[in-house]
Amino acid sequence: MTLPFYLQKAVDLGLLKEEDGMIYSVEETAIATVMQAARLVEKLQPSTIAEREDTINQEAIVLTRVLSSASGTARELWSQLRTAFGVGHGQELPENLWSSEVFRAIAREVDMTFIGERTGKTISKDSIITGYESILKPSNTVSFSDFCETISELADRDTIKSYGDAESEWNTALDILKQKRVSSLFKETIYLSNQFLKTDQNLSKALEFMHERTMEGIGMLSGSIGNEGQIVDLTQSIIGDPGAGRLNWADYIINAKTQDQPISTGVPAFDLDIEGGVAPPRPHMPRAGRLMVVAARTGVGKTALGVHVAASLAKGGLTVGFLSAELENRSIEARLIANLSKGLVGPWHWRKTTPDQLGYVTVGELELPGATKAQERIAQIVAEVSMRLQQAGGKMLIEAPWGACVDTCINTMRSMKAKNPELRAVILDHFHALARHKGGSASNPSAMLEDRAYKLMTAAKELDIDLFVLAQMNRIGMDPTSNAEPQLNEIRGTDALAHVSHATWLIRKQKSDANEISRNLEVWHSKVRGRQALWKEGEGILESIKGFHEKSIIGIDYETASLERDDTIDEIENRKKTQGLNL
Repeated sequence: MTLPFYLQKAVDLGLLKEEDGMIYSVEETAIATVMQAARLVEKLQPSTIAEREDTINQEAIVLTRVLSSASGTARELWSQLRTAFGVGHGQELPENLWSSEVFRAIAREVDMTFIGERTGKTISKDSIITGYESILKPSNTVSFSDFCETISELADRDTIKSYGDAESEWNTALDILKQKRVSSLFKETIYLSNQFLKTDQNLSKALEFMHERTMEGIGMLSGSIGNEGQIVDLTQSIIGDPGAGRLNWADYIINAKTQDQPISTGVPAFDLDIEGGVAPPRPHMPRAGRLMVVAARTGVGKTALGVHVAASLAKGGLTVGFLSAELENRSIEARLIANLSKGLVGPWHWRKTTPDQLGYVTVGELELPGATKAQERIAQIVAEVSMRLQQAGGKMLIEAPWGACVDTCINTMRSMKAKNPELRAVILDHFHALARHKGGSASNPSAMLEDRAYKLMTAAKELDIDLFVLAQMNRIGMDPTSNAEPQLNEIRGTDALAHVSHATWLIRKQKSDANEISRNLEVWHSKVRGRQALWKEGEGILESIKGFHEKSIIGIDYETASLERDDTIDEIENRKKTQGLNL
């Protein structure tokens, strides 16, 4: 009679004794020793192999597509990758996104370059290799030779061909990578949980481990990794440590000896509706990004107002971004320089000053300097603007992406924030000049504009910036002969932009007494979320105004893209005096 395989093995090893196919004796001491050894081996080196999904192809497609692209495209693709997984501007990509150590190391170097943690500024093979070589050797998780060999292969433009068409693959690669990596993470979690229970019978620890990994998987799948683990207990928020990167309320209040003075936009009508201006950056205390809308018809002066706001905030020491979907860089720069020359160098035009004095220059003189035959004088003024802006501690970041859609603009803002964490404000010129963006709403203009509005609101909160969006009005609400207040639904194509805004100003030309159009502009305070208040310089506080100021009158100097006059403060003071007399 033939014994079963494992029984025969035991007989052969002398653990059992057999006669005529029957077991009649057991070597108890040897059996006990074997079983103890088996249990020990199972704890130290489990015999069960974890079930894994192969996601190497999807990971390679993503990394190859990024590394083989031009630097600008590579940054945009990487920003899309971070967005797909919901990673915030100050956060790193999760390590579990990559299944191999070498891919993980390469992706981390790309990510560190993207968020400005490496000396190299471009996402390229050479820059990434240099960055990896420069970090401390103990920090290197893979050998330098393996790193270089793998990244060289991934950066080869021919590599992507082995995975199919580059464009079509990228459109699906992120979704496939997300699905497969979460599936793999799920299976690994089940396996590791079982092994965890074998080595440690603490059930609560096993459940905690499973919950942590499950939430990570849910975050990856839903594209909300940045929002995972952000729940804060109010008591801990007041007196404890609710987490890295945030002051608790007790420390915040004690350290706040004086109220932070907001930086003025240079437009009192705007300051009134946004708590005095834009709050300066404060370490470990997010300012909660807001979206503001400046809407007017073409030719009224939206861009000039946007330039004035950007220049005023920069003069106040802030880092400010200016994105234009209409003008090219030189045109934006000319307007900003002209504005800053008037605010920082002198209130008189340079032709009205003595040769040893400096004054301001106009936009036209900067765009066509040869026509003035005074290039040296203008160049001197421009150099003075640069020096004084640096002395003020401000910085202007300008981008004019050609044919940009909302996603491109948001990616640009992410890049600005990554390189300049102190970025506090961005001006977008303008909402209706953006190209159609990809997505299911693209065929419906109204739905597309609504989607665009929500994307911008989300970006402002994600990046903790105040976003000033310039927008177009339709003809109905902009009739200057009408005395009726323009309405929020008269923003062209959608009212969603106004709905998600913190403040909205509708601007039109003022009707003169002679029923003619004047040079003045009406600024209607059409949407204010909260109080109207202005900074009281002498007392160092924000003072709320009584009643509601519904309309301001302003004037623009178009030659320097700057604000010429604003009656907001005078009108409020006059009303206060009138109210005092009536008491």
